[in-house]
Amino acid sequence: MIDDDIPLAQFAIAFNGASWTDLDSIPLMVMQAMLGSSNKIIGDGKHMGSELAQRFGINEVAKIMMALNTNYKDTDLFGTYVVAKQDCLDDLAYAIMYETTKLACRVSEDDVTRACNQVTANASFGIGYIFFFFLVSL
Repeated sequence: MIDDDIPLAQFAIAFNGASWTDLDSIPLMVMQAMLGSSNKIIGDGKHMGSELAQRFGINEVAKIMMALNTNYKDTDLFGTYVVAKQDCLDDLAYAIMYETTKLACRVSEDDVTRACNQVTANASFGIGYIFFFFLVSL
């Protein structure tokens, strides 16, 4: 739906992922950390480790960008959620798809290590990833 009277658009690009009982949910957590998040109000994007978050933060093209990985018993949604002005949605969708597909073939070991450390820290501090310890102990 397009409504020119609404100043900001909200959209998500999401894919079917792995359920919370599937061991593939752990790599998806790491991929979520690699995509990162950016919040223009806080101003954290340009200082994040994620190239996508840095791009969004430096160019200030979106109010909010966050990778999502929502696990359910038998499925998962993995992707990116964005709140942005309507005039740059094509560029944002391209950047998201570029960085998401880059995860399949052009990932540095440093990026994976950073993301694994972030997932571990989040699990340790209880900021989510409750199932991480359960899955690792299997």
